[in-house]
Amino acid sequence: MEVILTKDVEGIGKSGTVVKVKDGFARNFLLLKDLAVPVTAGNMKNLQEGKARSLQKEEKAKKTAEELKTKIASLSLTIAVLTQEKDKLYANITAVEVQKALSDE
Repeated sequence: MEVILTKDVEGIGKSGTVVKVKDGFARNFLLLKDLAVPVTAGNMKNLQEGKARSLQKEEKAKKTAEELKTKIASLSLTIAVLTQEKDKLYANITAVEVQKALSDE
């Protein structure tokens, strides 16, 4: 029996893949626990639409990350700290200090 996995199943496959399994395993385990749906025209259409939506979502996130990358690359931060001789720091610069400097910019 061919089914479309709705969740990752160890040893079988990842979510969104079409796999062929034994009829009993599909009916008694995968379908019963909502881990898979049978392969039908409607379910295949839903799978394709879901993949298209996730692809658009990934592209949008990638575009946002690229914009943020260019914005951060153009920034120059100066954080004033005390140093010892030979330009060694007394303490580390923490993430909180970097965050405060970024928010000030």
